[in-house]
Amino acid sequence: MEKILAFAGNHPVLVGSFIAVLAGLIITEVLRMTRKFKVVSSADAIRLINRENAAIIDISASNDYATRHIVEAVNFPPSQLQASNKQLMKLQGRPILLYCKNGQASHQNANKLIAMGLGPVYVLRGGIVQWQSDQQPVV
Repeated sequence: MEKILAFAGNHPVLVGSFIAVLAGLIITEVLRMTRKFKVVSSADAIRLINRENAAIIDISASNDYATRHIVEAVNFPPSQLQASNKQLMKLQGRPILLYCKNGQASHQNANKLIAMGLGPVYVLRGGIVQWQSDQQPVV
């Protein structure tokens, strides 16, 4: 124990950095385990679409959606993800596969959909970029 304390005393920046990284990892894992949506791979997304008739929502900007999107995906930019959107609320009771360009914006928007009573919600890991990288079809 004395050696650990001596090391910590001699290398405060290194120990402080280690503690910060460890705390970040713990917080990330706690948040991942408590979220109400599930992140799925391309293969899992295909199963959802084929077996459970999942609704596919692309939250990319309209011009990105026009460039490429998953077959049968509907475009709802984040500004349209509101309970007042009748077309969106028609999806109630169906599983929802949500994706964006690279998977970053999907997480907070998945929480929006859950708060509106939609779901279950699934987020495509890596977004449309990963989907294409996995050689899945796009329109």
